[in-house]
Amino acid sequence: DYQTDFARLAEIGSKGVLALLSDSANAENYEQPVSEREIAAYVLETFKYHPGRIIVASVASNILRIQQVLDAAAKSDRKVALMP
Repeated sequence: DYQTDFARLAEIGSKGVLALLSDSANAENYEQPVSEREIAAYVLETFKYHPGRIIVASVASNILRIQQVLDAAAKSDRKVALMP
């Protein structure tokens, strides 16, 4: 139910801003997103019940996801190696 605040965007534009560029993953997807609790539970389940090496990729700005992976690794007694 989010509505764009066009008045605020106009106000920003009146202060000399040439362009405001933003991005949002799945912004046009109208399906209900999965909750972070559900994702954390899935990550933990994966770490607990899948033997062997698990490779996880995530955008660096998603600190919560990185924390979920570290928490799952700790709870399932796994080691973590971070790569840039």
